[in-house]
Amino acid sequence: MRNKFLQIEYIHPYIIWCIDSFLSVISSFSIFLFSHYLINININFNQQRYVLLIAVISSIVWTGICKTYEGIIRYSTLVELTRIIYAMLLKALTFILFAYITLDYIGLFIYSIIITDFISSVFLLMCTRILTVNFYYHLLQLLKKPRQATLIYGISERGISLANYLRSENNPYNVFGFITRKPENKKYRLVGYQIYLIDEENSLRKLFSTLKVKCILFLSHTDLRNDEEIVQYGLENHICLRIAPFLTEQTQWSEIQLRNIQIEDLLSREEINIDLDNIRNELSGSVIMVTGAAGSIGSELCRQLCCFNLKQLVLFDFSETATYEVDMELKKKFPDRSILPVIGDVRKEIHHDLHRQSCKSQQCDGCYQAAGRDVRTKPRECYPRRKHNW
Repeated sequence: MRNKFLQIEYIHPYIIWCIDSFLSVISSFSIFLFSHYLINININFNQQRYVLLIAVISSIVWTGICKTYEGIIRYSTLVELTRIIYAMLLKALTFILFAYITLDYIGLFIYSIIITDFISSVFLLMCTRILTVNFYYHLLQLLKKPRQATLIYGISERGISLANYLRSENNPYNVFGFITRKPENKKYRLVGYQIYLIDEENSLRKLFSTLKVKCILFLSHTDLRNDEEIVQYGLENHICLRIAPFLTEQTQWSEIQLRNIQIEDLLSREEINIDLDNIRNELSGSVIMVTGAAGSIGSELCRQLCCFNLKQLVLFDFSETATYEVDMELKKKFPDRSILPVIGDVRKEIHHDLHRQSCKSQQCDGCYQAAGRDVRTKPRECYPRRKHNW
């Protein structure tokens, strides 16, 4: 039963039409009887029958023409409200026309009944929709599996659309509200959700521990890059950071894709796509030297170079122990590669000469300088073959 209920997307429009017509008839007939009861006016059976008949016909016709049943109730907007107002206004005009035709005198009493019926009908139909939406979401929360507490970063139309979408769809997110850095939005609510202000008084740690937040949803790369504090806090505390980069005004619900934040999302520039095939062709059969090969950048550069078909890789660094460790690691991972460690310091003149001699003796085709900024070796002095000039 639970799965069947969760799979129900909407109620058939004709059922909504019948409910709207029924509520409109109940409102008109009740107001008619109650008004006459208040001033103690006797009404005969024929009058009641005519009023009921006009209420039924006008309600069915005008709600059908205005199509009050077309919108999905849980997505009701001002458009649906406008349709209801038009339908009930036309019903009121129908009653006025009926009164002019059948009654000898049209006075304030008749007008007050019709106006009261109009207000009552609009109120009844709108309240029914509001109660239906609240009941639907409440029941949905009871039937769904436990979901992770979620906050949406930023206040915008896209954020509202995402919150409404997550509220109605079967997903693992339980949205608690919105977070913002703008103090003017403090203590407000948006589409039923609380807006939480993040400032010095209301720190991230205090807010997230109180709400037990497990996930933060970002709407754009700009928000993600501009608030490094939240990103850093989320990474340190194992909070799921997700982004919906395809959420625009033209986006259909089925196209919304929430995905985990990747390192490329944090860059303040476009991602650079490396042409590995071109690099592989250039480096194939080459002798390459890497200065600073035992450092963090140099060692990783050596690991990447070993993935290509090099003739030989020369490791040049001043740290004997670190160079030995990198040399052993590379030979273990890439046993078919020729790797030659050379100990020296490019910052010292005597080692600078050693560096130059190593390039010449090994007939290096290229040299990657990762030893630091103060490197005085000139590329043209290092390798006379000079297949590559980096």
